[in-house]
Amino acid sequence: MGGLKWVSALVGATAVVAALGVPSASADSGPAALAYLTTVDRATRAAAATGVDVVQIVRFSRRSDLALTVEPTVRGTVPAGAKVRIHVTVNPDSAFYMSVRRQPGSRLIGSTGRETATALPWATVSMLYPGPAARARRAGATERTAITGIVNPDAIADYWVVNEPLQTALRMILPPYSGDQEEGWRTVATSVRADGTTLISGTIAARPAASDGEDNCVRPLVEIVVGASGLAQSSHWRETCPGEGTREYWSTMTYGVQPIQPPTNPQMTGVRAFGG
Repeated sequence: MGGLKWVSALVGATAVVAALGVPSASADSGPAALAYLTTVDRATRAAAATGVDVVQIVRFSRRSDLALTVEPTVRGTVPAGAKVRIHVTVNPDSAFYMSVRRQPGSRLIGSTGRETATALPWATVSMLYPGPAARARRAGATERTAITGIVNPDAIADYWVVNEPLQTALRMILPPYSGDQEEGWRTVATSVRADGTTLISGTIAARPAASDGEDNCVRPLVEIVVGASGLAQSSHWRETCPGEGTREYWSTMTYGVQPIQPPTNPQMTGVRAFGG
């Protein structure tokens, strides 16, 4: 049955692309490149809604507080030069799995998801609000203990994780302002590569019109690789923010219904962690 669901979702994603009519790209810049980016953005968002798995690597130029610099929200700090691996899987029924790990070695920093059997969310203590996290620690949990069967999803610090997990995936798939190209990207160009994929590249200046006016980060390198399907298959961007140093992001993605990983170990029930 799982295989049939995957095939159905893949066919659905292909139908979405066909319906949107993603044009064949060429070497363009200006309005033509913006139009192509707009169509790819729309097709990618529609395909991701059929199910998606995204892996993103983030590299930090200076010591960073992960709660302020990555999504999903997780407590932890990394030293200058560190890399983390973020993995997000989301299905159309809102089942999801997310994890943040140090690289190399894949040491778990935090993870969260929705249990397939109960449909209830779970999360490691490192991804809970301070109050619930403190109660879980008093019950004997560590930062990496997965608290299962969370009845009150507000215990999880990141609103988007439980309520709109697809939005977290999309922010990893598509570089900033890909949906607001004309007000976000300062330059944009397309080029066809030897392997048949299309590269969309550009830059985003600080305080883009599409932002809330407080985004002072400069993004001198923004790239999306588009496959023959017309969907984004990888993305890469670099940003330098005042007082935060430089962060670089590399993402790859697969579309269609995905297997959802179970809660990580060790585990503790929400009843025990929160006292009923």
